[in-house]
Amino acid sequence: FPSHDMGPVGEKGSDPDFLNALAAYAKREYHSVALSLEPDSETFAIPDGWRQSNSRITPPQTITLDILKPDSDLLNGMSKETRRVIRESTSRVVIKRVRSGEDLDTCLDIYRQTLKSGLSGSFDNQYYRDVFNLLSDHSPVFGAYKDDRLVAFLWLAISADVAFELYGAADELGQELCAAYALKWYAIRKTKEWGLIRYELIDSTLT
Repeated sequence: FPSHDMGPVGEKGSDPDFLNALAAYAKREYHSVALSLEPDSETFAIPDGWRQSNSRITPPQTITLDILKPDSDLLNGMSKETRRVIRESTSRVVIKRVRSGEDLDTCLDIYRQTLKSGLSGSFDNQYYRDVFNLLSDHSPVFGAYKDDRLVAFLWLAISADVAFELYGAADELGQELCAAYALKWYAIRKTKEWGLIRYELIDSTLT
């Protein structure tokens, strides 16, 4: 169901009274029939009235990067081959923020083609458009362009100080250009520039 990956929603965090008040507010103000949250903790105690769900908003397994580290330290944690591909792919494509509905639709077309290739799990296009328009700066999309053609994208969800990778895909040319490497490195540096402290990778591309 629709998600709003902004967080945190309050200083009390996992306090049961606070969470129950939050649920009551969502029901009263927005007529919500369900409310889902994903605590940034491995020791979260489920309060009375809440239950564990198999549905997830963010990926269940990620690789956490401490982006407070200098860029040189982050790069040194990667293999020599990964660093080489980042340099080459960065020189081959132009990375910029996806702003227009037209470019967003191109991202979705690329994503659909990727899903046909074997990946699973997607919503209809209106869901992604709503996330793009309603969450705005809390869910930026970065595109890799070759000669003004969008060939790959990376979509993030941004919390108070953490960036999560949500979606990403590349068309055939984007794959040839290894655009995912340039996108991920750009996103890491950009979110670091924005003051975030952690970056959650959904795969092991940059290892």
